[in-house]
Amino acid sequence: MAYEVLKRVGKAPAKNTPQTKKAAPGQKRNDAGGFTFTVDKMERIKRFLILGSESSFYRAGESLTLKRVKDIEDVAQSKGAFELIDLIVAVSTEGRAPKQDPGVFALALTIASATDDAVKTYAYSKVSEVCRTATTLFMFAGFLRQLQGSGFGMGARKAFKRWYEDRPVESLAFQIVKYPEREGWTHKDLISLARPTKSKTDEAFSDVMNYVLKGEPTEGAHVPSVITGKELAKRATGDREIVSLVTKYGLSWEMLPSESLNSAKVWEALLGNIPLGALIRQLPRLTRIGVIRELGGSTQAIVDRLTDQEALRKARIHPMNLLIAAKTYAVGRSLQNFRSSDTWTPNPRILSALDKAFYLSFGNVKPTGKRFLNGVDTSGSMSSRIAGQPALSAAEAAAALALVTANVEDEVFTVGFDTDVYPTVDIRRGMDLPTALRNSALRTGRGTDTAGPIRWARLHKIEVDVFQLMTDNETWAGPAHTHQELAAYRREMGINAKLVVLATNASRSSVADPKDPLSLDVVGFDASVPQVISTFVAD
Repeated sequence: MAYEVLKRVGKAPAKNTPQTKKAAPGQKRNDAGGFTFTVDKMERIKRFLILGSESSFYRAGESLTLKRVKDIEDVAQSKGAFELIDLIVAVSTEGRAPKQDPGVFALALTIASATDDAVKTYAYSKVSEVCRTATTLFMFAGFLRQLQGSGFGMGARKAFKRWYEDRPVESLAFQIVKYPEREGWTHKDLISLARPTKSKTDEAFSDVMNYVLKGEPTEGAHVPSVITGKELAKRATGDREIVSLVTKYGLSWEMLPSESLNSAKVWEALLGNIPLGALIRQLPRLTRIGVIRELGGSTQAIVDRLTDQEALRKARIHPMNLLIAAKTYAVGRSLQNFRSSDTWTPNPRILSALDKAFYLSFGNVKPTGKRFLNGVDTSGSMSSRIAGQPALSAAEAAAALALVTANVEDEVFTVGFDTDVYPTVDIRRGMDLPTALRNSALRTGRGTDTAGPIRWARLHKIEVDVFQLMTDNETWAGPAHTHQELAAYRREMGINAKLVVLATNASRSSVADPKDPLSLDVVGFDASVPQVISTFVAD
């Protein structure tokens, strides 16, 4: 079917439905007699657990601020408290949240707010499930101390005690030496409070506890090998000895003296112990110190890992994260700190491997089965850098995300838009990124109307489950607001379509209705953004 270009004048939404009548599925009558979309407290809490915000707003790179969330406090003091705790555990353990901070905070706030001792006891029993690493345990301790404003009670001490006692001793030792301190807390702090013990016959556990409290193994202690390796690394006199210890004890880079991390030989020994995601983040350092070089070294081994499709799948690395890594690596210097002396000469084979990995990783994205309309902003301002990722332009990010969607989902259509809408933008499965970028580069110098793609779909009766708009958010043109066009589309088409707005700049403004449970605003781009979007669309 041939679609026409929708000119700026367009057509305004059809006559509005009176608020006293139901306009879309999912609406309910409120106390005043009008029909509105409702978002209950548990839904808002779920948003917080996933986004770190009670509204449908995710800002890339923004850390969680310590503030009380009234919905969590209210539910923690109600009959729904146990359901709240189960929700916190489910979101955390099922991997639905890109960051663990909101879930850890929510569990601490539930404990601090609950008035029923049974609720507190149940919440404390779930600490080990939510805080699966030492880092998140330290985070929990910090949140709880600040929220309660006093020392730890018996419930907290028992929770810390269980965290240490329930772990196999080898796993516990690894957590202790890899994450010795975080968030202002150390293992010695928590062990001194909790005084964990096992049976008197479990000498290895007792020796690990003594090691933490005394700072070194006692004579004749039976500690796991990773502790032995770390202690020997402290006293190592050269890189050759460090390399031997890494190989023998399976040490990670966090367990080594900082001065040894400038050695190419040490990093070559560490390569087998580095998870693929961490390896990608370390590419600049590995190039700078000579692990990656034109000929020889470990370049080919790293290329092989980057282009191993099964390894990419197991690591669940999203194509967009590989694109960001490739763009950052290609620059050859730190863009987060322009005064930094961290520079490197990008290796062509690594660049080619990252490019190949981008396409190989399409299979890592789980399809939702939804019908997508991608709207790619083609206005002139899209040549600007993307917030939080200065190596990536807004146009590149938009074209790449549209290309990933086109390769993953079966029903996708992409249009370009400025003050008009261009259905001739060709981004489809099997296309490479440079071609997709060229096809969406309709730089007309016009303004931006983010409502245009929705209006175009409404006028052409296109069935859409998800509108995904990629824009710099500097919208001003058009006969109606974006949220008004979305409401008109839902009303006229009878489809409760979702809206995702990926705003590439750092503006605090939003074109989506923050009270709409079916709209998601994302500002900027970080490693969490792809998961935030996919979770919202699928859930």
